[in-house]
Amino acid sequence: MKFKGLLPGLLALALFGCQLIGDKTVPQELIGLWETTAEQYEGCSFQISKDIIVFSNRNENYLESNRLTGIEKGEQEGITIYHITFENDEGLEYKLSLFYIKKGNRGVLQFKNQENVQWTKKDTSIDSMEYSL
Repeated sequence: MKFKGLLPGLLALALFGCQLIGDKTVPQELIGLWETTAEQYEGCSFQISKDIIVFSNRNENYLESNRLTGIEKGEQEGITIYHITFENDEGLEYKLSLFYIKKGNRGVLQFKNQENVQWTKKDTSIDSMEYSL
């Protein structure tokens, strides 16, 4: 599975220059459905809401819902970096590092360890979607 095999590689532990944003208050700019046109992630997406992060791969019928437990924000060379901490259904905790880059009136996300792949937010909001953990 593309995302399942990718997940451990996406979880970075860098914690430099960060500040805690509340306890786990997710900035509005991160909330939504994120997709990429990168061929290696065809059918893959991730969704961020105020409480969860969901990784999915439509091509492999894969969906993993994780509870957000914290978020930190920092700056690195003029780019915003978010460190998102989440817990899977087995209680294991992970950390995901994302660059948020403002492009015009929209932004793109890049995983810290994959700066060549850009993820864009779709207009569909997941605020009203329900997922069970």
